[in-house]
Amino acid sequence: MVLTPAEKKAGRAFRAARQAALDVLNDREPPGQPVLVFWRVVRHECPEAGGASTCVTLREHREESPEYWGCYCSAPPAPHSDDFPHWDCQGGMVVTAEGQFTFTWKEGRCSGCGLVLRSRAGISAVSDHQSRDGQASTHPGDPGLARA
Repeated sequence: MVLTPAEKKAGRAFRAARQAALDVLNDREPPGQPVLVFWRVVRHECPEAGGASTCVTLREHREESPEYWGCYCSAPPAPHSDDFPHWDCQGGMVVTAEGQFTFTWKEGRCSGCGLVLRSRAGISAVSDHQSRDGQASTHPGDPGLARA
């Protein structure tokens, strides 16, 4: 799927907004150990288990993009709202449909000591490129990953 320049701008705006929200969560509740979004299971030495290596399963958080609109002026695409398009423009147009992009990050908690493990950065993908189980593709060779 080839994205138009306006779709790429909308994808960048969505990715930046979701990463900023993840950064706020990580600042408010810092993870005890950062993890990569590609991992499913992490082991750590749990103090409640006497230092034994304990398995923590990571849960995927997947967020879909809202509908993005663009004006005929030079304003960047933004989520559709009551004050968009601008009052002085001749209307706007849908740049991306709702759910066109996804933002994925992972989080897990040790059942013994309660240690929180969370991604510091998420990945963004075009929703058309999903695996059979509905999960966003995380394969680095997937051309659908938004690298715009």
